[in-house]
Amino acid sequence: MFEKATAYADDFAGAWYNLGLARLRMNNLEGAAAAFKKELSINFNEPNGLVALGQTQLQLGDYAGAEDSANGVLRLHPTSGLAYYVLGEVYFQTKRMTNAIDAYQQVLRYDEQNAAGAHYNLGRCYAAIGQYPDARKELQEAVRLKPSVLESRLLLGRVLARLGDFAGADEQQRALRAIDRRAAVELLEYIQRTASVSSAKESSASNAAFSSSLNLGDSSDHKAGIEP
Repeated sequence: MFEKATAYADDFAGAWYNLGLARLRMNNLEGAAAAFKKELSINFNEPNGLVALGQTQLQLGDYAGAEDSANGVLRLHPTSGLAYYVLGEVYFQTKRMTNAIDAYQQVLRYDEQNAAGAHYNLGRCYAAIGQYPDARKELQEAVRLKPSVLESRLLLGRVLARLGDFAGADEQQRALRAIDRRAAVELLEYIQRTASVSSAKESSASNAAFSSSLNLGDSSDHKAGIEP
């Protein structure tokens, strides 16, 4: 239907926007991006089109294009949570974690509807840079807001295991069984591997401490005690 509308009215921006949405539903990302660009060539800086284009570019891996589109939205609407969401993902994928954290914090400020997703993505960012206590805090809030989201529980379980809270990690694993059994098995295996590595490190440290307590080595004190 929208294909016909654009054929009859090539300069009707709304038809191109709706065509882009229809192509997105069919997973035709390249076609959707082309339709949104056509819409914006007619109705320059239309915010819905810019957001939709940015989200599509993000899925296509066109991070530079997605960043430009999101910034275009923010020039018009500085409080657009969706634009900050797109920017957050762009920054995460391009390993600009400080910027990603800032962007997702802006989502929390301006877009309460997407708070759970913003907390999850903040958890991803903190986990990626090894700030596990901060990651735990954000992921716990994400799970509190939306308990049935698989990704939040799975990542929270991993973070808890990295922090040595294996009981807490196992609690997330058991909760995952009701959501996705394969994800639960994946988390259980991760917990077991992490616990095994942790146990090995503790054993190695204990052995080193024991050896040190025996004061083994080629010190002058030992030499003085040796009978000729």
